[in-house]
Amino acid sequence: MKTGKSLRGVARILQASAKARSKYIQLDALGSSTRTIQTMCFPNWSKHNILWSLATRSGHWRSSGMHLKSSRGLTYVSHHFCLAPGEVEKYLEHQNLKFRQTDEHAIVAECPCCPPINGKADNMYKLYIVRESGVFKCHRCSTHGSWFDFRKRVGYGPSLFSPMETKVDKKKKPSRSSGETNATQQQVFPKSENQEKYVQGLWYKYPSAREYLKNERGLDDAVLKKYGVGAAHFPMTDDRGGSSQLCITFPMYDEDEQLVRHKIRSIETKRGMRMNPKGGGWGLFGLNSVPHDADSIVLTEGELDALSVHQATGRPALSLPNGASSLPIALLPALERFKDIFLWMDEDVAGQDGATQFSRKLGIKRCRSVRGVGSKDANDALRQGKDLDSFIQSAQVVPHKGLISFADMRDDVFYELANVRELKGLQSRSLPRLNNFLSGHRRGELTIFSGHTGVGKTTILSQLALDYCMQGVPTLWGSFEVGNVRLATRILRQFHSAHEPRSPLLENFDEWADRLSQLPLYFMRYHGSNEVERVIEAMEYANYVYDCSHVVLDNLQFMTSGQGGQGKDRFAVLDNAVGQIREFCTVRNAHVSLVVHPRKEDDDMKIMTSSVFGSAKATQEADNVVILQKTSDGPVLDIRKNRFDGTLGAVQLKFDSKKLLFEELGTSGAWALPKDEVSERETEKWPGGLNETGVGQGRDKRKSMLKPKGGKLGQKLEAWRNNQKAKEGR
Repeated sequence: MKTGKSLRGVARILQASAKARSKYIQLDALGSSTRTIQTMCFPNWSKHNILWSLATRSGHWRSSGMHLKSSRGLTYVSHHFCLAPGEVEKYLEHQNLKFRQTDEHAIVAECPCCPPINGKADNMYKLYIVRESGVFKCHRCSTHGSWFDFRKRVGYGPSLFSPMETKVDKKKKPSRSSGETNATQQQVFPKSENQEKYVQGLWYKYPSAREYLKNERGLDDAVLKKYGVGAAHFPMTDDRGGSSQLCITFPMYDEDEQLVRHKIRSIETKRGMRMNPKGGGWGLFGLNSVPHDADSIVLTEGELDALSVHQATGRPALSLPNGASSLPIALLPALERFKDIFLWMDEDVAGQDGATQFSRKLGIKRCRSVRGVGSKDANDALRQGKDLDSFIQSAQVVPHKGLISFADMRDDVFYELANVRELKGLQSRSLPRLNNFLSGHRRGELTIFSGHTGVGKTTILSQLALDYCMQGVPTLWGSFEVGNVRLATRILRQFHSAHEPRSPLLENFDEWADRLSQLPLYFMRYHGSNEVERVIEAMEYANYVYDCSHVVLDNLQFMTSGQGGQGKDRFAVLDNAVGQIREFCTVRNAHVSLVVHPRKEDDDMKIMTSSVFGSAKATQEADNVVILQKTSDGPVLDIRKNRFDGTLGAVQLKFDSKKLLFEELGTSGAWALPKDEVSERETEKWPGGLNETGVGQGRDKRKSMLKPKGGKLGQKLEAWRNNQKAKEGR
């Protein structure tokens, strides 16, 4: 799909929906910032992927001694990465590829990338796949790569989906009308003199910033100097509007120790954050301070946590740029040399989910998770005078998904008993009353959405998905009925309406397109009927590369149309699809929102759980069943199943056609958490992901979650009560 054609498609839809105006700006005349919407145009994703450099880093092919050449368009995978047992064999059998096994390899009879073997035996069994990691190489055609690359070659081609993120080429701005995408855009780097200026600002110009770090955060001058922490004034966007605020700067470096960006955080307002410069690459805070002979590292969720760990233990400590939200694959090469990685994420649901997700990406065998500290994060532990090194020494291996004992789950069981509220999940800001029934949005669940044709299932689901995405949940859309351009146009209108519904969108298209592009939002390129294996493959890739933890599939009938014929065969196809989607939710710890149409019924009939099309498998496998009902009083969101706590009920809605948003009856429709869910203490922690316009993408932090380790239950409960009292006294 060409850029210019798709961008003009968005323009036509926006222009058609706008009321008659005397003036409007043609999209072709707008500035380069609408490259934002190139996410809707889907440039070849491989041009944006990291070079696969396994061989160049390690000098050999893991477990085989075979040498590989670095290739363009291949997905970077750590050589510590491990697949689930039997995953390679299961996939080969599904693809009807004959193979034989050794202890280390699956050796495929006919390489699908090779020319025909012409019946020659010596052309067979040349494709070797490492069973543990999926790394492959064919000794006949020399094709090689990661497990994800193999599946793309064998299965469904390279064009799976495109991210809503592009980098700015400051030398060349692509033409709007040419339809070209700048696939080889150069990365924007910060000015080298800025780092020195920021450091000087902390020590000589802004004493209040230094006092904040020393007195309120407990950080010594020596660690601040070593990590290059600085201070300066920056324009910030907060509830009061735009203003210049005093900020702390944290330099981020790539694997070559080159400065790539600064993360900036205001000390005046807790939500004032940004990344500088726009279009900069990914880096790690503290990477330039790690000794070259270091073989272990502590990876933290926040910059202050990394500073705290290093100050208290002397261990090399780094901070992730997006907190627990995601671990960009661009950072994996910089972490490849470490034999041991200690993940010190925050003691909340999102932090621990992030630790589990990242350990799989980094290699579960070399990762240890720091848990049971009894403090919100490492900086809190430092200020409370705790022994941080002892927690690192007692860090535990993340248990394998296939093998677990009660001892492995002991802390988690206590965790759930003591922190029921924290486990409810991410709260909806656009439909707060929905939280009273579903409690929140949680990983690892399958939610079925249903309702009559034309009632607004896609619209309300795009609203909820955008709601969670704005709170830092990386989201993947699979729209098999509505085209991606039309869907993206709808999301952009909803995004604009949620912020400034009275301002004209078309005249300010660049601004809003830029702001939307900062969200972790991705789209599959598929439309209409697609094999479920093809869709699952895209979901798994998005989960690995972009850490997508919410997948929206709209809808099951369109995705499976024309497959399986009629009658029982048709139901078998639907059941198989639901089963594989359910497995993805559980194994990948991701939430899938699946639209399933009901059976043909009269429009005035109420849709029941039994009305959902197909066999009973869909609703049985689902954790939640939500039906958008059409009533004489307006739309009603009907919660028919809730596996989390069993609460059922309905939310009366109204639809604003100008905003394209559903609102709860009797409310203003403003997007905000209920007042009792927000406190100054809860927003103190910096959100995990940042956008480039000063708005935090990360989750709102909840109260500290206690997960003590060992000891008697009575001691744990007493520690928990003391912790609650301490928080209430703050």
